[in-house]
Amino acid sequence: MLLDGWGERAAARNAASTLPALDLGPRQLCDLDMLLSGAFSPLAGFMGRADHERVCRELRLADGTLWPMPITLDVSADLAGRAVAAGGLSLRDPEGVTLAILESPEAFTPVREDEALAVFGTLDERHPGVRTVLRHSQPVCLGGRLRGIEHPRHYDFNHLRETPAQLRARFERIGWTRVVAFQTRNPMHRAHMELT
Repeated sequence: MLLDGWGERAAARNAASTLPALDLGPRQLCDLDMLLSGAFSPLAGFMGRADHERVCRELRLADGTLWPMPITLDVSADLAGRAVAAGGLSLRDPEGVTLAILESPEAFTPVREDEALAVFGTLDERHPGVRTVLRHSQPVCLGGRLRGIEHPRHYDFNHLRETPAQLRARFERIGWTRVVAFQTRNPMHRAHMELT
């Protein structure tokens, strides 16, 4: 969730300027967007080791909450060491705009083969998720709470971009008591549209 008020966000931007920074890739930016909007509730940030391991083993967060897949922030070992030593990491969009601070990061090194097998049921790299985990992920993950400064900027489909809180308010306003939801990890594409 985002910080309340302009003053809190300005103070967070100042704090972020003293921390190591990561310019997020597309997948990381999507995950941050979902975390900040509340779409990944009850997660308050990227998963640490305990959540990651239990999700891979039992599809549950460390506290027992049902959860389908790891939501992690993968980084280089060097950046992980600097972030842990500094007590935080500034998370930026590709243009360098500070979006959030990862507070008190916890670094851990997942076994990527175990993760791919647990999440996707295969090690076959023809599966795009498996290929991403095995070939395109950095070696270390950072977990921790987020201090949200601003949402990533979007320039397309803004009329369709509503947070879970906004959708709940809309459903209440129009009197809906039952809603079926379909959530994707990545932006909706043609196959998703056909499923819905």
